[in-house]
Amino acid sequence: GGIQRHQFIDIARASSSLEQWAKTLPFGELFAACVPQKESAQPLELIGSLSPAEIAATTTAFQKGFSRIIETCTSNLQEALEVTKRQAIDKSSGDGKTSKFSTFKMSCGNIVDFHEGLMARVGAPSLEFEKAMKAEHCLKGGCDHEFTTSNYHVTTSAKKEWEITMGERPCPEEDRGHGRTIRSIEELEKEDLVKNAGLQRVEIIAIVLYTGPLFQLYNAVLRRFPKPMFEVFEQSGNLFSTTIHVLVSAIQKVARVMPPPEGLTLYCGLGGLMELPDSFWSYDDFGVRGYMEWGFRSTTSNKAIAIQYSGAKEGRPLAMVMEIPVGSVDRGACIRDFSQYPAEVEYLWVPCSYIEPTGQVSIQVIDEGVVKFVPVR
Repeated sequence: GGIQRHQFIDIARASSSLEQWAKTLPFGELFAACVPQKESAQPLELIGSLSPAEIAATTTAFQKGFSRIIETCTSNLQEALEVTKRQAIDKSSGDGKTSKFSTFKMSCGNIVDFHEGLMARVGAPSLEFEKAMKAEHCLKGGCDHEFTTSNYHVTTSAKKEWEITMGERPCPEEDRGHGRTIRSIEELEKEDLVKNAGLQRVEIIAIVLYTGPLFQLYNAVLRRFPKPMFEVFEQSGNLFSTTIHVLVSAIQKVARVMPPPEGLTLYCGLGGLMELPDSFWSYDDFGVRGYMEWGFRSTTSNKAIAIQYSGAKEGRPLAMVMEIPVGSVDRGACIRDFSQYPAEVEYLWVPCSYIEPTGQVSIQVIDEGVVKFVPVR
């Protein structure tokens, strides 16, 4: 056996959950506030010029502030842990029933799948794009299959969503919550972003469809999970191949013409029930960690939205948020202008993206409980 050098370094650098929590406390800000201020002094020069009496005063002020921070933060942590424990108590109930918080391993691919790509997963698209997309949603098997979304609990079908998006039927009033807005395709065609990106009408349709309830259907097909939902469409020979390929094209076009703001970090809540695969945490024989995401990966620049999707509020046992620093290569497409839920500020990544860890997991305490933040690229 033995371990490789990079594995040893990672183990040595790994921090405990206590260290992860401590890193979130504002000790740096406290120290800066405790240092006596002097006019026209540079910060580091100020530290170097402190007299013994000023150092003693700074230390005394820091100790008092440290005590207040620890008292407040430990109280908040205790409350958050109690919330998590209380909400998830039936996970370990002794009645012999399956818990509503049963977890599952993420459905994902490996490096071989990454190189095989999307075509091997869902097949080739038809070149009669809009006709084929309409058939996938309105004529082919499974088009009337109803499902309920995991985020806003909208019950619908592929056919209904196509007709709503195309203006052929109104969106039910009960499904208009959370700021849901559906702009006409004709209106969206006039947007500057559409012209700058060279988007075709079918690509606009695909983006709008995805930002509504159909995100769940497309990703179920790509991930082949949940299995009962996937089998409805697999057995009907309807894998939404054309729609998925057109959507990928649209995302790539938008990403090319929308440079992200400098220093942007994107977040993705993982729902609280899904375990990341072993390959994400452990190196393979080639020194590689990570996994291939079969589905479209929705992320947001709004950290609060990601926490909402983390599962913490529901008291789920694996409340996690991925953190993705955006660069010239690692960046999704901001589809807010097309979104049925524009407040989510959604950045979308194409299927078959390879995701790997880049740093230490951190723990943050929020009102709803405890959330792990996992840095990736």
